[in-house]
Amino acid sequence: MFTTYLNEDLNQETYPVFIILTKGKTLISKPISLITNCPYTHCSISLDPKLRYFYSYNLADKFNRGFIMETRQRLKQSSGVNISVFFVNKKTFYDISSSIKRYCDHKNETKYSIKRLFEAAFNKGKETNPYEQVCSSFVYSILADAGIKLAPDNIKCVKPSDIYKTINNNNKYIYNIYDGSIFDLDDDLIELE
Repeated sequence: MFTTYLNEDLNQETYPVFIILTKGKTLISKPISLITNCPYTHCSISLDPKLRYFYSYNLADKFNRGFIMETRQRLKQSSGVNISVFFVNKKTFYDISSSIKRYCDHKNETKYSIKRLFEAAFNKGKETNPYEQVCSSFVYSILADAGIKLAPDNIKCVKPSDIYKTINNNNKYIYNIYDGSIFDLDDDLIELE
């Protein structure tokens, strides 16, 4: 279920929002892939048309286990990447940007939640602390705060596989612009400026 402002007039100026899904190589990636039956085990969000920076929650970085700003260099640590884009109006873009800024401002309060990771695996639990997240619940909550739903209501803790399914089921509004190895990614493909 993908819901946004898209019922509004599409003649207005729009802004891109990117969802980046990666096939991880970390110790936790394999169990996530097996449990969710999906090759994608990590997700991030970006507002940058050149995809130089994107935001997520990460457990793999021993110095920062929580909210993180990632770079394209991090994608090279994965075995594959899926990049999708959808477009939003100025207000929605501002709301998403403001939510991300709130996490930047409270970075030291953020924590990768192992508990939420297990809850996601078994579709249990609910968000109690917005600063204790996993990558997929972070992306979901950033978009949900702006009125965009990337998963059905019956999912209590969103997994990367839920986001991947939503992307694939909504190709009228969400455009898959790349799926493959990061090393084969053509930089011109993602420059939307």
